[in-house]
Amino acid sequence: MKIIANNYMSSVNPSAGETLPGAADMDKNESGAKPAGKTDTFTISVGGKEFTARKKESDSAMFSAEIVSDLDEFRSAIKSMGNLEVNWNAVVDPYGTFAGAARVEAIYNQYQDPDSPKNAAERDKLVDRYVQQKLDSLIEKKKAYNASRPENYYAIEAEEYKTAYNAYHSADGKQLESKMTGDFKKAYSIYKSILDGGKTSLDDEEFLMLYNNTMYRGAKGEYYRRLEEMYNK
Repeated sequence: MKIIANNYMSSVNPSAGETLPGAADMDKNESGAKPAGKTDTFTISVGGKEFTARKKESDSAMFSAEIVSDLDEFRSAIKSMGNLEVNWNAVVDPYGTFAGAARVEAIYNQYQDPDSPKNAAERDKLVDRYVQQKLDSLIEKKKAYNASRPENYYAIEAEEYKTAYNAYHSADGKQLESKMTGDFKKAYSIYKSILDGGKTSLDDEEFLMLYNNTMYRGAKGEYYRRLEEMYNK
């Protein structure tokens, strides 16, 4: 059984109660340095029983994490640990895009309001509260959207992300893009715009995050990685 993930994001499936480290986590040791070699492993031990996953890098930017133990046993072991706490702020806003916009909006509103507190600490508290309210609204939308989708929606997300990734990066991308329809076609357009560094509205980013969080995290992660590489040259 293989789980497809992206090099620049963590794979988190809140609905399934599973959390697997992304490549960025698996590529680093505790000191932050990347280990030598092209094969990494991570192991989860539950009740004295170990479940191991092995990462195999390919020539592309994608990788496969192969669950060595039986997948059903692996899931059961994870669920037996109880309800795993999910950082929903990170799920809906992994790169701080929505929080940043909400913060600017809150500060602007304060300057427009003559009754705004004069004390800086009080103003900061109001800004933080406003930002969290915006994120809480996104979280509720995301939970409701997930609840309306089929049980295997996470696998569907992964497959659509794989198609989007190949459409953007491969030579036959135009052919793959021509087969896209409906919401997936709209999602890919936003995904492509993010990667190209084009202008995307907050509404567009919200749509992509709700529709396919895997695509959203993949696009934002790859875009910021490119910026980092450019500035480090």
